Formats: sequence, C-alpha cells, structure tokens
Amino acid sequence: FGLISIVPIDPEWFIYTVYNFEAKVRHLNQALTPEDLMGFNNTGNVCVWPSEEVLAYYALSNLTYFDGKKVLELGAGMSALAGIYIAKYSDANLVTLTDGNKTSVDNIRVIMEENDLQGKHISCSLLRWGEVTDSEYDIILAADCLFFDSTRRDLVHTMWHSMRKGGSGLVTAPRRGSTLDKFIEEASNFGFKYCVSDCYNQDIWNRHTELMQDCPYYDCDIHYPVFILLTK
Repeated sequence: FGLISIVPIDPEWFIYTVYNFEAKVRHLNQALTPEDLMGFNNTGNVCVWPSEEVLAYYALSNLTYFDGKKVLELGAGMSALAGIYIAKYSDANLVTLTDGNKTSVDNIRVIMEENDLQGKHISCSLLRWGEVTDSEYDIILAADCLFFDSTRRDLVHTMWHSMRKGGSGLVTAPRRGSTLDKFIEEASNFGFKYCVSDCYNQDIWNRHTELMQDCPYYDCDIHYPVFILLTK
C-alpha cells in the first residue's frame, strides 16, 4: 500500500519502517504449487497483504491502545506484522500470534527471534478457525481474513469465544464484493456490535485518495482495506 518503507537486507530479510519503528521481516520466497495454495490457508505466505500493512500502520499510530492488554492476532500470515510491532513497541501484557498454516507459524517464530522478542510476553502457535484459545483476549486482530466463504463462520466463532466480554476486534479487509458484508452479518448473528469505517486514519486515507487519482489499476473494492471495529 506504500505506507511502510521496505528495505532489503538480503534475498529473504527486509527492514519494515514506519516513523521511527523498525521490524525485521523474513519473506518466504519458495515457489508455490496449486496444491500449496489450496492447503489451509497458504495465501498468507504469498506476500504481506495491504490489509496487514494498514493494520500495522494503524496499530503504530495508536500504540497506547494496547498497553496492559492481551492481544491475539488471527490469520497472521508469514509476517504477523501488526502483532510484531505491537509486541515490540507497546506495553501490551500479552501478544499471541496465530495462523492456520504451519509454514507461516514457523516463519513468524524466526521473525520473533530476529527481532529479539523471545523475552517479551509474546508467543506464536498454530490455530485454525473454529478452534478456541485457552484464554480470553482484550483485543483480537485480523487482516484480510474475510473472503473465504467456507471458513467465515469458523473465524467469527473463534473470535467470539476467544474474546473477553467488553473486548474488541480490529479487522481490516477490502469490501471485495459482498464478502465484508457477509462477515458483518455473521458477526452480528453471534452477538458482536460493529462499526465500519472507510476513513479511520488520515495518512491511510490520503494514500487511498492518491491511488484513486494516480493509479489506473487501483480498484478500491479489492485494494482498499476498510476498518471494522467489533465489540463484545
């Protein structure tokens, strides 16, 4: 999305910088077969998606929001960028990074080690949607996790049963046809209250308007991450 400076260190490792905040991120460069992409769920190993970048940027703009909180990231992909930044720069009480794909989880653990996060209150584990965590969280993060029809209800189930009463969910995703609306409907059926925002950070909004004006291939329906705040 162009909000984060990305500088290569070597073919695998990159430094992601926002303001004065840095994180080392390892990209997975292996060739993916069709079978890989159809596995549970390997899309997070393809790249760092704009929704994850935007969620990380939003988190860094609101770091005190996470102070003293237990934070869970679902579908964190190969980078868990938002969760890594929160663990590194906020005073969160606990940060748990999860994905349903073992390759992603293994890579996140390497990233944690490279960013010297082993001594902090951070962990990483395999968690597939529909499963429930051992503890309840104050804040749950999810970036670009809404487009699979077959797992949408499972995602909401995990969010509902892993969140404490009074907790909140921070979700970023493009509208992508009706997929975002279907997620909101499912979340509402579980009992979540929700607020959907197109303009939720001025820098993100300014970048969106620039792309609308200057990039002929930019389609806000599939490229612009909308922000959803869920409350339980």
